[in-house]
Amino acid sequence: MEASKALQMGKAIHSLILEPEKFKKEFTFIDFEERPVKVNAKGGVADYRTKLNADWKQNQMDAAQIQGITLLPSKEDYEAILQMGEAVKTNKAAAALLKECKNEEVIQWTDPESGVKCKAIVDFHNIEKRMNGDLKSMENASPYSLSTYMQKWSTHVQLAFYSDGLEQIHKVPFNTSFIIAIEKKAPFICQPYFVDEEDIEHGRA
Repeated sequence: MEASKALQMGKAIHSLILEPEKFKKEFTFIDFEERPVKVNAKGGVADYRTKLNADWKQNQMDAAQIQGITLLPSKEDYEAILQMGEAVKTNKAAAALLKECKNEEVIQWTDPESGVKCKAIVDFHNIEKRMNGDLKSMENASPYSLSTYMQKWSTHVQLAFYSDGLEQIHKVPFNTSFIIAIEKKAPFICQPYFVDEEDIEHGRA
């Protein structure tokens, strides 16, 4: 359940920052305060164990699925996403990196060495600056935590893959990579990082 929530939240922050118009159309939440029954038979707070509330919630979920809308777990989670987005937008370094970038672009190419057909979705890149990068939502955006995260999830491999794909498509080297890390909890610290060429070469290897 937690993994599913983490995936939802990750997709939501990507959408809000990189495709804001898409976020407005494809993400919302079930507002607990709007449930039809507020008080249960014992005078306490009626939750989704109350049949009317359970049916109401299921109807909301069914309607969202039909419309292709992702329901975030709660209003609080939705508001957290908005605050994360604001933290990225108001970070001058992050805003500068994202300025005039193409976001969430699907690229396809054939690896020249192996002949393998490749495909990727690049979070953001700028052809003129020959730069690409990744947006990561994390528990902790400190340098040490990012280093541990990169080792665990091979982020340097992912960025090398993006760089090589972009180079094959645009016929120019993409030799600059960044990670924009944003924390999932208040105060929602945002910290951009430059990923040096040594790390990218290691990822490529």
